Amino acid sequence: NNNNSNNKEMSEQKRGAMRPELVTFFAPAQIDFNKPMTPEQVKDFKARVTESIDNLKTEITNSNDAITEQADKHIHHNEVILVYGYSTTVYRFLTEAARKNLALGVFVAEGPDCSGHNMARALATSYPSKIQVTLIPDSSIFALMSRINMVVLGASAVLANGGLLAKSGVQMLALAAKQHAVPVIVCAGLHKLSPLFPSTRDSFNTLISPSYALPCSDIEIPPTLEVLNPVLDYVPPELIWLFITNSGTYNTAYIYKLLADIYSEADYHL
Repeated sequence: NNNNSNNKEMSEQKRGAMRPELVTFFAPAQIDFNKPMTPEQVKDFKARVTESIDNLKTEITNSNDAITEQADKHIHHNEVILVYGYSTTVYRFLTEAARKNLALGVFVAEGPDCSGHNMARALATSYPSKIQVTLIPDSSIFALMSRINMVVLGASAVLANGGLLAKSGVQMLALAAKQHAVPVIVCAGLHKLSPLFPSTRDSFNTLISPSYALPCSDIEIPPTLEVLNPVLDYVPPELIWLFITNSGTYNTAYIYKLLADIYSEADYHL
C-alpha cells in the first residue's frame, strides 16, 4: 500500500511539473473587486498577471517539443499516414519520426484552404530519403482510407467532452477513418484544452466569406444559391482514438481529468 501511495504521489508530481503553471490571482476573501485597489494590491496583481502570461508563453513555446519527442512511440517503420492541410505540430511530429530513422509514406489532403500544398512541399524537402509524400484532393480521402495505417491531425481546440475543433472537412475524414477502422490521433498542446461543452455541432463555428470556396469570378451564381463556408468542424470524441499532448498521451475519456488539473473552478464561470 505504501509503495502504491508513493508511486501515485510521484506520478502526480511528474504530471504537475509538465502541465501549465497556473496562478490564482486573488481569493474573494483577500480583495473586494467592487472597491478600488490599494497601490500595493495593484502592484501585486500586475506581478501575478505577468507571471501567468510568462508561464503560458513558455507552455505554448515548449509544447511542440514535448509532443514531437513522442513520435517514435506512436509511429512505426513504413507506416502509411494521412494528414489534413498544414499543421506545424503535425509537421514536426512526422519529421521527428523521420529524424529517428523511421521511413514513412504520407498522404497529404489539400484541406479547405489548400494549405496541404505547403505541407506536402515542407515534408518532401525535409527528409526526402525517409518521407514519401503524395498530395491528394479531399475528394479522394474515402477511396484511399483503406490503405492508411493512421490519421494524424492538428487541433484548433479540444473541448471538455473530448471532442475536437479543427479545420473544416476534418469530420468527413474522421468518419471515413471510422468506417475503415483507422485510428485517428490528434496532436495538441494542453493550452488548447477548453472547459466548454458543445451543445450542437455548430456551437463554436463561424461562417466566413463563400468566395474562398466558390469564387464569384469563376461562375455565375444564381440568386437562390446559398453557399456556406464554415471555418471549423466539430469531431465528436467517439471518432478520436488518442490525444498526444505535451504531458503525455490520453484517450478522450481522460480529458475531464486534465481539465480538472489545469483549470480552477472559477475558470469555468469566466
